[in-house]
Amino acid sequence: MTLTGKLEGRTILLDEEIPSLQGQRVSVVVTSVPDHELELSAKEQRDLWDEWEKRGPQGPIEDDGEADFP
Repeated sequence: MTLTGKLEGRTILLDEEIPSLQGQRVSVVVTSVPDHELELSAKEQRDLWDEWEKRGPQGPIEDDGEADFP
């Protein structure tokens, strides 16, 4: 079984759950995967967009009556 995820400190956050292995000891081989080789799942894209929309660096997108960009 091969899964992808993100390493944060000593924690690996997998892109999907593995219920059949819950609570079992596992062997993990960690290799770096270049970003251009990964495609986000529809769920991951949606989750990331929702997270950005809620608390992105500039907050929610709003129109403050400013002029449109050219």
